[in-house]
Amino acid sequence: MDTIVRDFDEALLSDLECPVCTEYMVPPIILCSNGHNICRKCRQSVECCPTCRGQISDIRNITLERIARRQSYPCTNREKGCPLVFPMDLIADHQAVCRYGPMKCPMNKFPSIQCSWKGLLSELKMHVKDAHEEYYKDTPCIRSYNVGNAEAVRFILNETFLCYKRVKDGKWFYVVQLVGTREDAMNYKSQFTLCGANGVDKIVETFVPLTVRKRQIEEQLQQASYKPKSAFRRQSITTVRIG
Repeated sequence: MDTIVRDFDEALLSDLECPVCTEYMVPPIILCSNGHNICRKCRQSVECCPTCRGQISDIRNITLERIARRQSYPCTNREKGCPLVFPMDLIADHQAVCRYGPMKCPMNKFPSIQCSWKGLLSELKMHVKDAHEEYYKDTPCIRSYNVGNAEAVRFILNETFLCYKRVKDGKWFYVVQLVGTREDAMNYKSQFTLCGANGVDKIVETFVPLTVRKRQIEEQLQQASYKPKSAFRRQSITTVRIG
């Protein structure tokens, strides 16, 4: 029975491949006048159907779109050994940080760092330790207390976190990013704390770490800022595993 299901999935995945770019099609999936499919990205670059040379319409294949949303997709690195499959809305997150696929040094997310390293996620920890030792720390949890600007890489149970803090124009900016998927990030909790000058006043905000995708840390700072109404003398960011 398992073999039959697996064969069916492979056949369905083949039907979901765009005939132009050969990537799996995601909604909207466009039909030609003879019923062949093409992805939206390739629809913009071709004048006729690549399968039958017929006219491409603006009609969507709603049935195939529904199937695509329910389908599980194998990682593009499966030939290199990755056994994982994900639904459509999670596969891109995984492939961005797949341990079997190449990745760029995430330290490039920091505005002050440029690094040309490329390698596997399993090699990242050693790379950071060798090339960015001043930012490296292997710890059971993240605790950072310095008041000024800071950039750091922290490893918790072999997971990689980028931590970035900045104080500018009276605002406190902070970002914690996990090099992993959204599901991985849900296993952790970060807490940002501001302590008042009197040692009593305190502001605490708890959040789930963001995930490292295409966006730079600078772009995410605007969504993670706080402007205190009074003087504060100490800040801290703590990240721990909860799952």
